[in-house]
Amino acid sequence: MYNASKNYKVLMVAWRFPPDFAGATIQSIRLGKALLSRRVRVEFFADNGVAESVYDIYDGVKVTRTKTYSNKTLSKFRELVFCIKLLYFVISRPEFNIIHFHAIRGFEIFLFPIFRLLGRKVFLKLTLADSDDPVSFKNRRLLGAFYLLGLKCVTGMFAISEQLKNRALVAGIAKTKVIKISNGFDEELFFVPDPDIKLSLRNKFGFKDNSRIFVSVGTVEHRKGYDLLLEAFAIIQKKYHNAFLVIVGPYLETDPYYMKLRNQIDGLKLNNILFVGRQNDVHEYFKAADHFLFCSRQEGFPSVLIEAMACGLPTTVMNIAGITEEIIDGTGLGEICYSRDPADFAKLAIQQSLEFSEDKVLHTSELLLRKFSISNIADEYIGNYNKCFNISDT
Repeated sequence: MYNASKNYKVLMVAWRFPPDFAGATIQSIRLGKALLSRRVRVEFFADNGVAESVYDIYDGVKVTRTKTYSNKTLSKFRELVFCIKLLYFVISRPEFNIIHFHAIRGFEIFLFPIFRLLGRKVFLKLTLADSDDPVSFKNRRLLGAFYLLGLKCVTGMFAISEQLKNRALVAGIAKTKVIKISNGFDEELFFVPDPDIKLSLRNKFGFKDNSRIFVSVGTVEHRKGYDLLLEAFAIIQKKYHNAFLVIVGPYLETDPYYMKLRNQIDGLKLNNILFVGRQNDVHEYFKAADHFLFCSRQEGFPSVLIEAMACGLPTTVMNIAGITEEIIDGTGLGEICYSRDPADFAKLAIQQSLEFSEDKVLHTSELLLRKFSISNIADEYIGNYNKCFNISDT
């Protein structure tokens, strides 16, 4: 474990925060808790929309939720108010020596040079290509050049994939500032269950003993590729008549994409498709299932892949260039569909089910613990904090 003797006080800035869930939010909380367990003091600052400002505790982590007077996620007014309140908060709390941003919208970048002038270390975590990476900000028509100037003021950038790291370098960020650190999984929640635990969880969710349970996790939206998944599952269900597809993730029944999926289910004459919404116990669905399917079109680093494999699930994924290979290669449990054709995807998933072995589970579990456990990932962050404060990792 890295030395955390420096009196670090880290303000994690994550404008989306529960009950507004996103992958980057979940990862930021997971990292915050891991850092707290290593004697690094961590608090969060988050956007509370039209709700009143409040100081809160969420899952053991302190968070200040600030009112921004709008419930429109992409409102520039809301973004500006958030930045003004964040600036005041940081100035009034001089004990924070590290400001660590997660999944920014844009205006936060203009705070980077101000915080550096105030003597704070500023870190930015890059989470999604073509969204919050430096190339995307640089290419914004009105403020691109100013965004880039602000981005160059960071102490360091944490890229969760090689693709995001390369995009930072292409945008002109100094190589010495860009550090690749993957997302991590909580090894206390995501692990291979013994047969009794698996059976108990299947009973809890009402799955029959002879059912073959396929699971997919993520917000029900076009980016996640559930339309592709349903096409593939139509083929899988012809092979396995007892197959269920459980989709874990938030959705709105009035959302056009969700309604499109419902029509698609009817058109393909599919049965046993379960939308269970957002769940706090995703790890239990993994442990109850037999196979994980993932058809997303765009990701920064899909942590659900390592979580599923950590629970011993054969995992079939649609290829995302520069992303999926980095996670899947060498695991034994994961297979990538490079054609992104639902028919090929279905055949690959069926083949995986037939070739499944416990040896692959053991090999993958050991590999994932070394590469992606949140304990090891937290140590990497502390090591980089230490470098910025010229502290040796002893």
